[in-house]
Amino acid sequence: MILASIYYSLVKSLIDEIYDQEFLAVSLQKKQIKMETSSLISHIHFLSQEQHLGLLIKDGQINSQIRKEITNRFLNFSQTSTFYDQIRFIQNSGREIIRIDFKNGRSEVVDDNSLQNKKSRYYFKAVSGLQKNQIFVSQLDLKIENGKVERPYKPMVRLGMPVFGDENQRIGMVVVNYLANRFLTVLTETSQINPGEIMLLNGKSYWLKSKNPDDEWGFMFEDKKNRTFANKFPNEWKEISEKQEDQFETDNGLFTFYTINPFFLKNEKQLVQIMNPGDKYWKILSHVPMNYIRSEKISLLYSFLPVFFLLVFLLILGTLIITNISIQKSKKDWELETANQQLENKVSERTKQLSEINKDLAKEIVKHKKTEKKLQKKTNELERSNKELEEFAYIASHDLQEPLRKISSFSKLLEKRSIESLDEEGQKYLEFITSSVARMRTLISELLKYSKVSSSKINFDSVDLNDVIKAVLDDLGMVIKESNTQINFNNLPEIKADKTQMIQLMGNLVSNAIKYYEPGRNGGPKISINAKEEPNQWLVSVQDNGIGIDQSHYEKIFVIFQRLHGRNDFSGTGIGLGVCKKIVERHGGKIWVDSEKDKGSTFYFTIKN
Repeated sequence: MILASIYYSLVKSLIDEIYDQEFLAVSLQKKQIKMETSSLISHIHFLSQEQHLGLLIKDGQINSQIRKEITNRFLNFSQTSTFYDQIRFIQNSGREIIRIDFKNGRSEVVDDNSLQNKKSRYYFKAVSGLQKNQIFVSQLDLKIENGKVERPYKPMVRLGMPVFGDENQRIGMVVVNYLANRFLTVLTETSQINPGEIMLLNGKSYWLKSKNPDDEWGFMFEDKKNRTFANKFPNEWKEISEKQEDQFETDNGLFTFYTINPFFLKNEKQLVQIMNPGDKYWKILSHVPMNYIRSEKISLLYSFLPVFFLLVFLLILGTLIITNISIQKSKKDWELETANQQLENKVSERTKQLSEINKDLAKEIVKHKKTEKKLQKKTNELERSNKELEEFAYIASHDLQEPLRKISSFSKLLEKRSIESLDEEGQKYLEFITSSVARMRTLISELLKYSKVSSSKINFDSVDLNDVIKAVLDDLGMVIKESNTQINFNNLPEIKADKTQMIQLMGNLVSNAIKYYEPGRNGGPKISINAKEEPNQWLVSVQDNGIGIDQSHYEKIFVIFQRLHGRNDFSGTGIGLGVCKKIVERHGGKIWVDSEKDKGSTFYFTIKN
C-alpha cells in the first residue's frame, strides 16, 4: 500500500506538471499574438496619419511632389518592418496611387503601368463606408491572385483606414496586407519544445495553424470544407466554443485553450475604432494526446520498478536476518535450559544484548529507507528545476526579441526622418538607444546559444579536430588578419563528438585569446593548440600570450554573466566561457585554466576517447 501510494503520488505530480506546462505555453502564445495585432493597429494608424498625406489629392488633382515624398516614406517603412506584403494608397475612385510590394526579401515601388483599380474588391467597399479614425480588419485567410489561392500559401490579414484632406473631405484610403506567417511561425516553434500540439482555430473551428498542414485553411477550399476541429472532436469543440478559457481531459487527451479577440481594444480612450473585424475571435489550443500521457506514466513506472524491487529485497533480507536470529535464540534457550543453573544469569544478559541489536538494526533499516526516498525526491526536484530554468530562459529570450525589434525599427525610423532636426544631445541619446539595443540583442542571442547548448541533442560523430580548427580560422579570418594573430596546431586527433559544438567551443577559446591580448606586446597574439592522449581520454590545450588571469578568478570566469573587466576595456557578454563549460560537461569532460597575470593563459579540457 505504501509503495502504491508513492507511485500514484509521483503520477499526480507528473500530470500536474504537464497541465501547468500547457497552460504556460498557451498563455505565452496569447500574449504574443495580442502584442502583434496591437502593433498592426498602431502601424495602420501611423501610415494613415503620415505627414502631408492629406495634401496628396486636392480638387481631384494629385500633387506629384507629395506623392513622391509619401512613396519614399512608405518604402522606408516596408523595408524596416519586412512583414507587410503590400502597402497601398487608393483614391476614392478605386485606383491605386501608391503601392509598395515586398518580394524575395526586398521592398519595391510598383510602377504606374502596373497599378490597378480595386473598386470591386471587398476591402475597398468596406473601408469606403468608414468614418474618420475607424479601421477595417479582414479575416485571417490566404492571398488570392487571379481568382486562385497563391502558392506557396501566404496567410494574411488586410487592414484599411480612410484618409481625409485638410478640409476634412475623404480623399482615399491606406490598405496594408500583413504577412501572418510572422506569428504563425512562433506557434510552430512552441510546439517543438512543448509536449502538446499548439494550434490556432477561427470561430468556425477551422484550423489556421495545425501540426498537420493538410488540415489548415479548410474554408478556402471546396474539397476541405468539412475538415474542421468540430468534426474531428465534436464533444471537445462544444465545451471549447462555450468558454473563454479552460483545461480539461477526455478520452482523446488533454485540451488547454484560451479565447483571444485579436483586434478588440479594451481602452475606451483609444484614438481609433475597429469596425466589424473579419475574425471576432480565435481559439489558441494545445492538445496533448492520451497516448503521450500514457507513455509518460509507463516511463515513470519503469523508473519506479528498481526502487520497488530494492525495497522488497531489503524487506526479505531483514525478515531472514530476524528469523535466523530467532532460531539461534531458541537454540540457545534450549541449550541453556539443559545447562547448569549457575549460567542462567549470563544467558539472560546475552538475550537482552541480542534484543538491543535487533532494535538498532530495525532503526537503521528505517533510517536508510527514509534517506533513500529523500535523495530520490531531491534528485527529481533538481532535474525538474534545471529543465524549467532552461525552458524559461529560452521562452523569456524569445519574448524579449519582439520589444527589441520594435525599439530598433522605430529608432531607425527616427534616425532617418528626424536626425537633422535633433540637436547634438538628442543625437547622442539616439546613439545610446541604438547601441543599447545592439548590446541587448547580442546578450539575448548569447543567452539563447547557452540555452540551446543545454537542451539540444548531441550528435556524436567522428570529428577531426584539425578540420574544426580550420573552420574556426575561416570564421575568424578577418579578426585574425587585423590582429596579426599567429595560430599553431598540427596532428590533432579524431574524436567522437558533436562537430557543431566543437567548433563553438574552439571558436570561443580562440576568440577570447585574441580579444584579451594587450596590443604592442610580443608582436601580436600567439596561440598554440595541442592534444595529448591519456587513459580513456584526450587532453586538449589552448595556450595564449594574453593578459592572463589572477588565480582567485579561475572558477568565476566559467560562470555566465561574470566579467573581470569593464565593457569599455573589452567587449563581450560574459557568457562565452559558460557555454564552453556546458559543452565540455555534456561531452563527459571537464575544463579548467592555468594562468599567470601578464604572462598568458592555458585552457585545458578533456574529451572521452
